[in-house]
Amino acid sequence: MKNMSIRFKITFFISLSILLTILVILFISARNQRQNLMEASDKTLTTNTQMLNSTIRNLMLNGEAPIVVRTLEDMQKIPDIEELELYRTDGTRAFHDYKTLNQVNGNLGKKMFMETPRIEYKSIDNDNFQKVLDSNAPRRMELKNPRAIEYYFPVLNVPECRECHGSDHFIRGVSYFRLSTGDVYDQIRQANFILVAIFVIAGLIIGFILLTFLKRVIITPLLSMRRVVSEVAEGDFSPRVEVKRGDEIGELGDEVNRMIVGLEERFKLSKYVSRSTDDVVRGRGEVREEGKRQILTVLFSDIRSFTSYSEKHGPREVIKNLNRILQVQALEIERFNGDVDKFIGDAVMAIFQDEYSAVRSAYEMIKCVKNVNRDYDTGLHIGIGVNSGEVILGNIGTENRMEYAVIGDTVNLAARLSGQARPDMLLVSESVMAALEGKVTGKLIPNQSIKGKTSKINFYIITSVLDHETMRWLS
Repeated sequence: MKNMSIRFKITFFISLSILLTILVILFISARNQRQNLMEASDKTLTTNTQMLNSTIRNLMLNGEAPIVVRTLEDMQKIPDIEELELYRTDGTRAFHDYKTLNQVNGNLGKKMFMETPRIEYKSIDNDNFQKVLDSNAPRRMELKNPRAIEYYFPVLNVPECRECHGSDHFIRGVSYFRLSTGDVYDQIRQANFILVAIFVIAGLIIGFILLTFLKRVIITPLLSMRRVVSEVAEGDFSPRVEVKRGDEIGELGDEVNRMIVGLEERFKLSKYVSRSTDDVVRGRGEVREEGKRQILTVLFSDIRSFTSYSEKHGPREVIKNLNRILQVQALEIERFNGDVDKFIGDAVMAIFQDEYSAVRSAYEMIKCVKNVNRDYDTGLHIGIGVNSGEVILGNIGTENRMEYAVIGDTVNLAARLSGQARPDMLLVSESVMAALEGKVTGKLIPNQSIKGKTSKINFYIITSVLDHETMRWLS
């Protein structure tokens, strides 16, 4: 169910819980009804058997055997009594012959009772009958097909009966009942059906109320949060979670809104830092407090005579044209897989992994700035310096204000070359020129004094750069 929606999971859980609750209640109800039925039947049978025994005893003490027979026959006509019999201990039906009559007259020493019409012969032989004789205790058995209850009850040889029947035995016989329970079970099924209907309707009502409540309290706010988070993931930071509550869902909504604000601030802040710095902040770059050394190519680009230009033009025009020039330079740096490390006023510092990408980017930057001049008549030109070598990368600043910077002599020389470059000129160091043999053409400028260098150096003015297609054709 992990890929299913929370709405489906909650609906399924509530429905399953209600169904299980209904089944448990019905099971307990049916069991209690059956138990009550058995208890009521036991009580009724016990009472009926005691009444039957008392009736037979009183009638027999007065010598009214025919009345006893008629009484048994009449009782068998009672609804739900499928069978009612009185058996002797040998399993034969009482009053079917004169065996007991002769025995009684013999015990009394005179012919006290006269022979009267007998009933049909019948016998019984089963385990329940025998267990009553062995235990002198009643026994009950429930039948399933057809639904009925069999009840075996011992007829005791009480003291007032022993004068006629003798005192050599404790049980005179066994009374047997079989009551139909089909109607009762039909009533139970009908009652269960009514209970099922009641509980199903109640369950549907309760489920609807719970689902409505959960939809309003949990599902709808969560779906709203999912929608807002999806829009934020697409780059739109304007949506907010509209959940104004004091519970956990409301707190979660507030946290999501605070998270969006933080993401928006971070997104805006990312425009002010280099890609390498952003990688470090996001955890993709390596952070070392002591810094690390790496071979990189550094590019510096500076707008020539920008100070005098800014003094002669309004602030709005200055910023607009400056941004146009910086924009096209940044695009070319990114196109050649470079990273704009920082903007320093009207200057750009970028780093590359190789010399060829840096020089191609610089060469195209000069072309693009010329196009800006043509389109907007800015009259601004750039000079670029490129150097490669070992640099130091690390966190520079204070605890409250830190920058992931690239420093070292390689960076300084690239900046100095940029300062020496005239408008639309690209200067590279000897290390860059050596790495680009056969890929560029340039003019050597030997023995030049550079600020910060004790000895004179050579550098080159790049006059042309071969692209990949041209180099492939030449090779």
